[in-house]
This record gives sequence, structure tokens and C-alpha cells, in this order.
Amino acid sequence: MARHNFVHRFFAGLIAGACCVFLEVILKFFNVNYIIGSFGFLAIIIVMAVYEIKRDRYKYMLTLLEEECDPQSIIDEMTELLKKRFKLNYKERLSNDDAQICFVIKIICHINAGEYDEASEDLSNIDIKILLKYPKWAIRFYLALSDIELENNDIEKSKKYLNEALSIIKINKKTIRYYLNEVALLKAKMRIKESDYIKAEQYLNGIGDDCTTLELIKKSYFLALVYTQNRRTIEAREKLDYVIDFGNKLCYVEQAKELMKNYCK
Repeated sequence: MARHNFVHRFFAGLIAGACCVFLEVILKFFNVNYIIGSFGFLAIIIVMAVYEIKRDRYKYMLTLLEEECDPQSIIDEMTELLKKRFKLNYKERLSNDDAQICFVIKIICHINAGEYDEASEDLSNIDIKILLKYPKWAIRFYLALSDIELENNDIEKSKKYLNEALSIIKINKKTIRYYLNEVALLKAKMRIKESDYIKAEQYLNGIGDDCTTLELIKKSYFLALVYTQNRRTIEAREKLDYVIDFGNKLCYVEQAKELMKNYCK
């Protein structure tokens, strides 16, 4: 993640620098006062800095979820941000790009906290037309929506929204590797819902080592579900122990404890 942040800042700096050079050439060509030009340079740098700060803030929120596994603290921060900073009414929320991204993050966190009702309530704040301007957030939204429908046992709708996410991923080919694990986890969960444990295990075993902590927790919990159905108690206990030890405030921790009590005595 640190490497990605450095790359983004590096290119943002290059863009800002190029803009400054270009503006300086224009100003000199038209003999515009240098002081006025300096204010122009400063304005460009400030705009780029604000853009980077906003982007890093959203990335930090996802990192807090994916590595610290603390969805509730992010829900609290997003709620505070939406109330105090944006102070938007319902109509304004639907037309504010930053608010839309905040709601997507909030929905994802509600899901990982096991709060599917709250996640569903926030769906009314989403305008997909705005999110489609930001493919990675549209992908995350459709994956979340697929998960919500899966929790509602509507597998057909879940598949529909998963396919929506996949269609955006295919168009934006550079993003594929970032979502392979999430897609595999969702497909595995679908197969578990359909009692196809063999296929579910295949999806889970196909997930590589380049996982976030959140993905590892989900993978371990889903494998434990598969193992309990196959009476592989020792393997199930090992995965459940991992979830309980490292899942922090994710909903999977309590679910793992319940599974351990019922199947791995």
C-alpha cells in the first residue's frame, strides 16, 4: 500500500510540475506579471495537494478495514464526516461525489461488521451514475450489493450484481488483479449457500498469498464452513482459531466462536 501511495504522489507531483512549467511558458509568452503567475503556480499545487489528501484519506479508510479489521471505527468516522463536513440533505448526497464514496465505504464496513440491515439502508444514498465515473468504487459497490443479496438468500440477484462488477473490471483491465480475491471469495460464498462445498473449496484454494488480512480472515472462515460440512474437524479448528485470533472486530470472529462451539468441541 505504501508503494502505491508513493507512486500516486510521484505522478501527481509530475503532473503538477508539468502544469507549472506549461503555465510559466504561457505567462512569459504573453508578458504576464511574474507575481500573478506565481499565484497561478500556487493554486495548481494546492489543488493537486487537496486531491491527494482526499484520495489518501479514502485509501486509509480501506487499509484500516483490510489490515486492521476494524469496520466500526470507519463507520463512525464516515458518519461523522457525512454529518459535520458535508451537511448534505438527501438530494445533495446523491449529487456529491465525495459523499457517494463515503457511503460506499460505509456500506462495505457495515457488511464486514455483520450489519446487513444498516448496509441495505445506505443503498438509498447511492447514485450509480456518479460512481461509474470512478470504476474502482463502482466495482466495490456492486460487489457489496452482491454480498447483501447473497445474505438475503437471493442468489440470482447476487449473481446479477457480481456480473455487473465483472463487466466493469473487464473494461478496466488494469484493475483485475485488485479484485480477483474478492470475486473468488464471493463466488465461494455463493457455492456454500448452494451447498456445493467442493466448488467452494476450489475457489478458496485458488486464492493466492497476496491477500489482505481481511481476505485471509474471510478465506479461513469460509474454509472452516466447508471443513465442518466434510467433518474435517482438525482443519476447521485451525482456520477458526486464526479467525478468532486475528479477526479483531469483524463479524466473522463471533461467527467463528459459534461454529467452534457447535462443530469443533
